[in-house]
Amino acid sequence: MSELITAMPKRAYNLKETAAILDISYHSLRALIDVGAIRPIFLPQAKITDAEIDKFLQNVQKDGEKYKELLEENNRRVSAKKPTTEEDKVETLEVAR
Repeated sequence: MSELITAMPKRAYNLKETAAILDISYHSLRALIDVGAIRPIFLPQAKITDAEIDKFLQNVQKDGEKYKELLEENNRRVSAKKPTTEEDKVETLEVAR
């Protein structure tokens, strides 16, 4: 008797796939992860489960503006870290050593 083998649905997605599912950029997804809005698992690379995507989407429906503010705050924090002058760049390199 032959059995029909069906593939299990995919339940964990890499970050590029997750960004595509949510229709946002990879960098926006990273920002959401950084602020804790989306929690990845590590298998050995970062993956986002379908349950986590569903949870995030439900939360966005409740308070979507909150996530817009989180992303804007993250963008301000990231842009504040960038060195602007040559002296800042040299100082950043010296600190990194």
